[in-house]
Amino acid sequence: MTLDVLGLLAACSYALDCVEAELVHVTNNHSKRVAYMSVCIAKQMGIQEESLQDLAVCALLHDNALTQYIQEELHNDISQIAVTQEVPKLGAHCIWGEKNVAELPFHTDVSDVILYHHENADGSGPFGKKWDEIPLFSRIIHLCDLLDIACRTKKFAEGTWKVAEQFVQNSTGTMFDRECRDAFLRAFSEEQFLSLDRETFEDQLWKMVPRIKQDLDFSQIKALAVFFARIVDYKSPFTSTHSIGVAEDAEKLSRHMGFDEETVQKMYLAGALHDIGKVAIGNEILEKPGKLTDEEFKAIAKAITMAF
Repeated sequence: MTLDVLGLLAACSYALDCVEAELVHVTNNHSKRVAYMSVCIAKQMGIQEESLQDLAVCALLHDNALTQYIQEELHNDISQIAVTQEVPKLGAHCIWGEKNVAELPFHTDVSDVILYHHENADGSGPFGKKWDEIPLFSRIIHLCDLLDIACRTKKFAEGTWKVAEQFVQNSTGTMFDRECRDAFLRAFSEEQFLSLDRETFEDQLWKMVPRIKQDLDFSQIKALAVFFARIVDYKSPFTSTHSIGVAEDAEKLSRHMGFDEETVQKMYLAGALHDIGKVAIGNEILEKPGKLTDEEFKAIAKAITMAF
């Protein structure tokens, strides 16, 4: 089957944004800005076509294990994030994130990109790797990730570019390597950097990244569905394995009923993705212990329509 994998994984990134908005109250398109900056830098370094698309996907999904950390490492007590402002352990976050993307259908070899995306150039990161031991994609994403965090405010101000430029220069040799710094400074002027604060920056991202469709077999499509289902289920501690359980039961039941193998496979996919619409529903509705109001029912119906 030929699919637009970039489009599917961009949808996964949107789902991650929705889930993180519930868990850590962040709704600032961080992953998309990291992807935009990463692609701009990569183009300055001669990265293009399939490799550029793979970098964009890695940047979009670099924090894919954050919700998993909150639900599993904090034992579902997500209220502690707001109370203590605890920062996730970067090592665990990177290990889980690398494992999560291992089965996704990339064009090129992206091994260790997510694993080492928090490593510093001087070897002071969670795994002690220096810049020349780290994949280039990891180094690019690391710079963009920290830069976005350092500059993030509700609204970019007149001095935001100066803050960004000074941060990158001052961090070169410790957090960032010179090659990535130089590519960043070639890629961004003040005007282009400040465009990250505009709603149109996402449109610019999709224009820059090649949309190369891929021929996938069922095992690869299944890996995409499983990845998506896990993001959806981590939205609520009450449904942390629900979608995969439904998928496995649907597969077993349809096979027992004598359906052909293609239908059995489609039933698995349907089971894995049946709750995809709930990413757009607030947890105050999903986890409400009492009867839903008419307005809350309408919100659920709207989310189901969006998923379809």
